[in-house]
Amino acid sequence: MIWIIPLLLVLLYLSLTRQWRCKNEPPLDVGIIPWLGHALEFGRDASKFIIRMQEKHGNIFTVRVAGRYITLLLDPHSYDAVINDSDSLDFSRYAQVLMSRIFNLELPPQQPAKAKMMTKRHFLGKNLSTLNRTMSRHLGTLLKTEMQHDQRNWKEEGLFSLSYRLLFKAGYLTLFGGEQNNNSSNSSEVYKEYKKFDGFLCKLARGTLKAEEKKTAHGVQRRLWELLASAGLTNDSGSSMWLHAYRRLLQEDGVDEETQRKALLMQLWASQGNVGPAAFWLLGYLLTNPEALTAVKREFGQISKMENSGTPLPDRDMNTPVFGEEILLTEK
Repeated sequence: MIWIIPLLLVLLYLSLTRQWRCKNEPPLDVGIIPWLGHALEFGRDASKFIIRMQEKHGNIFTVRVAGRYITLLLDPHSYDAVINDSDSLDFSRYAQVLMSRIFNLELPPQQPAKAKMMTKRHFLGKNLSTLNRTMSRHLGTLLKTEMQHDQRNWKEEGLFSLSYRLLFKAGYLTLFGGEQNNNSSNSSEVYKEYKKFDGFLCKLARGTLKAEEKKTAHGVQRRLWELLASAGLTNDSGSSMWLHAYRRLLQEDGVDEETQRKALLMQLWASQGNVGPAAFWLLGYLLTNPEALTAVKREFGQISKMENSGTPLPDRDMNTPVFGEEILLTEK
């Protein structure tokens, strides 16, 4: 009868560590290895494992990996509905953890919600039109500069690097400013340091940096804090009205100067981190699908001929069903 004690211990362990699928929840796949679950397969080839699980369970499912239960949502058309369901999901606690790990940042509890409400006001209506014009002007200047340099000495560059670099710089100039007399040295320096920082993001989030990597990452952070220190402080800094308002909001909440700089780095990541990669996937799709590229060119060609409106192109209320559909396709 002595074997009953180990059996009871095993059953107790399973009851405390095993998660059970409730009604209306996604399919749950715990694997065959206790506690580890699918950790070994996930570690060998995460992409292959996710594809296999998708074929087995569909676009949403939960798997056990090293004692943790991870729910994967693979339908991009469902992202907005899930993320905006604040009644069922609350990302605020995890966001605080990531802010601390990635940006060494702690803000007053009420500050993120206030910043979100303020940001919505500055990215809608007339404010959005102003940002569109500024972004278009900076992007045009950067492209002309590239062409001038390349007229004599042609160079090769990957599409991802080109998309990331140009759109990051244009977005940085639009929101953070810091450029005087069309001098692009500041944006180039910010981009150079940000790319280094971007390379450490995943390890910072997981807390798995090695000692030497941690030292380098913190050095890059400090350099970016220095480069962003004056952004949004004065009216002649070239920064957007949104950044001025964000700075005032931080000051009203009693956030000190050092923490403000850390918050600006977080906003730089939030506003620019995905723009270049998204453009890369869109351009990559169009360049490898001639029919789609022709349709998009035709649609924008028709828009460019609408000169009788007298409204600048970035300000027009444009109906682009073909281009919109291409964006959705690249998300799949």
